[in-house]
This record gives sequence, structure tokens and C-alpha cells, in this order.
Amino acid sequence: MVSCSDSTIKFNTSALERIVNEPQKVLNEEQAFWTNEKAQIYTKNWAKHVNYEIQYDEWRESLLKWLEVPLEQRKSHMLMKMTQKIITNKQKFVEKALPFLCSYSPINIDYSITIHFTAFIPVNAFAMGEIVINVTASSWKENAANILNTLVHELYHICYSDCRQYHPQEKYSENLIYSFLDNIHNEGICTYIGYNALKMFPAPDMEDYQLLEDIDEVNKAFRVVNGIFSEISIQSEEEVRKKAWKEGVLGRAFYISGAFMCKVIEKKCGRKGLMDTIIKGPLAFAELYNSIAITKLQLKIEAINRV
Repeated sequence: MVSCSDSTIKFNTSALERIVNEPQKVLNEEQAFWTNEKAQIYTKNWAKHVNYEIQYDEWRESLLKWLEVPLEQRKSHMLMKMTQKIITNKQKFVEKALPFLCSYSPINIDYSITIHFTAFIPVNAFAMGEIVINVTASSWKENAANILNTLVHELYHICYSDCRQYHPQEKYSENLIYSFLDNIHNEGICTYIGYNALKMFPAPDMEDYQLLEDIDEVNKAFRVVNGIFSEISIQSEEEVRKKAWKEGVLGRAFYISGAFMCKVIEKKCGRKGLMDTIIKGPLAFAELYNSIAITKLQLKIEAINRV
């Protein structure tokens, strides 16, 4: 196995270049584009995994508007300048990011992966199989720095995913709270890693970090999470999952509460204490946090079914 520090990170701009250089051909060969381009394949897989229906009409409309922009203007557009800046600084990014990621890895993790760049998809970025970045997402504010920081977040999902082999998942496979705790643990630690990387990779427009530093917003996130947990016994699974998606994921409550939990655990138990939770799993993560947290910021996990 490749050692963590020797991981190879590749960038693929194929889908983005086709959208920029030949949008009409992409539209004419839409099915082939979504079937052959890795960025689009992973986007479809992401949508299926999170039960999201891609609005292809909106995607076509975006391409048609883009087609109205002359080719030379498309090539010199801010989104291409931003992408080129990321590609140009790839080596510097890897030299800084890899040692940092390895320092937060409880076991040897091979971070070798390809990062795919595309445009006009319904998500900013995700890691599923590989990493996909939507350079037209408004949250970037046309600032490459925000994307570079997000790449640290997305890369750490590799670590969490690899460590799932040690989690007692089958024991709690049917438990919704455990499923949500896994999401909180996963997105929380990745958000916390990105937050800790701010000195290396500033992200002036990333709202998650602003929320994390506002105790009122943190309190709100915990109230939302506990509210979702409390509805499991009174609402259908479908309704609870919808609420978790809307408020926990889109509303960022899972990310902010999870990142705050990581912050508290590392402060009180050290980095090793936090890394141990990545191996032991989300329930251990929640129980450790609850044992050291102030009461009003605890997670209500009593409904977990012990097997």
C-alpha cells in the first residue's frame, strides 16, 4: 500500500474544458457526455445516493446561456481563470495538504485520487468514488482559495471512508439515529479539518467556518439535530430523512454540530482522542463528546438500539 505522504493526487478538467470550448456539441451529445465524462458519471451516482433528482432542463438552460458567450470570452472567463489558478498551484497544494491530512489520519491512508472539474451541476463539491468540483457554484464567490480549502475537506472523506471498516455498522444498520450520527461524524470531522487548514488555505467566503465560530449558531445546530432525532419515534422514516436532508445537510446543522464536537474533543482529549473516534465510529464519537460537553450542547442519542 502507498504510504500517506506518497499519495498521488490528479486533476481532470476534461468535462469543464468541453463545456467551455464546445457547449453546443455537449448539448448535441448530451447522453454521451453524461455517460462518458467521469465528472458527470460521479454526479449521477451522487444524486442516486442522496436521492436527488438532477434537473437536466436547468442544466441545458445553463449551457444555452453559456453558449451565447463568445468563445474567447468563455476561455478568459473568471471560472476558467479560477480553475487555471488551482491547476497551476497543484503541486504547492499537494505539498501543503498531504502532510496536514496525514497528521490527522489515525491509520496509514492512501489519499491517491482524481479531482474532476465540471460546471452547472446541482452541488458545490462532493467525494464519492472520486472528488468532483462544480466551478460555477455561487458559494465560491469566484475565489479559487475557497475551492482549495474545500479540497482539503473532500480529501479527508477518504480517511473517514477507509476507517469505516472498523465501525460496528451492521450492528446498527437499521437505526436512523446511527445513520445520522455517521453523517454528523463524517461531515463534522471533514469540516473541522478544513477549518484547521485555514492558515494554509484561507477560505474567506466559507460560511460553515463563520457559523462554527458563532456559539448561537452552534446552539441552533444542536437544537436542529436533537429535533430531528426526537421525530424518529413519531414520524415516518421518509419524513425524517427529508427533514435531515433539508435541515441537517442543506441547513448545515450536521456539519456545524459535528465540527464543534470535534473541536471540543480535540481540545479536551487531544488529537489522539479525536482520531480514536474515527476508528471506533460515530456512536463512540457521540458518547465521548456527551461525556465532556456542557449539558445544553449534548446530543440526545438515548434512542440508539443496543444489540
